Amino acid sequence: MIRHITADDVTELAAVAARAGNFSQEETKTVGEMAVESLGPNPSGYRFLCYVAEGRIAGFACYGHISLTESAYDLYWLGVDAGQHGRGIGGKLLAEVERGVAAEGGRLLVAETSGTEAYAAARTFYLRQGFYEAGRIEDFYGAADAKVIYVKRVAATS
Repeated sequence: MIRHITADDVTELAAVAARAGNFSQEETKTVGEMAVESLGPNPSGYRFLCYVAEGRIAGFACYGHISLTESAYDLYWLGVDAGQHGRGIGGKLLAEVERGVAAEGGRLLVAETSGTEAYAAARTFYLRQGFYEAGRIEDFYGAADAKVIYVKRVAATS
């Protein structure tokens, strides 16, 4: 089941990020902070979805409209608990993100990831899901750690 997160989910989201296999401690902390920012009386514009299996969060996605664009959206995070890899959870979450983007009139979905070997599976995932590599900035995150930018066109719903 895929649903929007609640305040009760924040701690578990960060735990899933920690178990995903490639997020740093700082990234894991940021997932939790962004989740908190997405809730409450003045939400940030981040939209968090979670995939629940057997009563526990097995994966999550975060996306949002890119400021100063007409209809481009960032896929900020997509994470699946390492124990749940290979079950199609990432693809299901991404499909739900695309539905949300399309429903809001979005045309482009942008995903950024690291160029290191630790993120090779993520890069392959994006390509298999219909994204194309739109750019690469060498040494962005650190020496020999490129920022790889993927884009996918999303058909807006009317």
